[in-house]
Amino acid sequence: MLKNKDILDEKDKSDVLHTISEEVSFPMSDSDKIGGDGFPIQEYTLHFLPAIYPDESKTVKENMEIMKDKNYEMWKEVYETTYGIPLTYSCDSAE
Repeated sequence: MLKNKDILDEKDKSDVLHTISEEVSFPMSDSDKIGGDGFPIQEYTLHFLPAIYPDESKTVKENMEIMKDKNYEMWKEVYETTYGIPLTYSCDSAE
């Protein structure tokens, strides 16, 4: 586990960027089958997205921002496709 990312060299930072870009999501839903406990058996859908790689011509800071934005857009698309609704956050609306 990283304790202080300020002491990472460029190779370590690249490894960290690569590691955080490989993600998987698995939303669950009720199936039509009822388990022995009387509750619906859960089904899982796995979503694997392609890895996001840093651009060697950019700085670590630039890559972090680009990769963060790309990751957000990819998972936003998965969410909206899976649930059929736009991704919104409760803190976005004025209550």
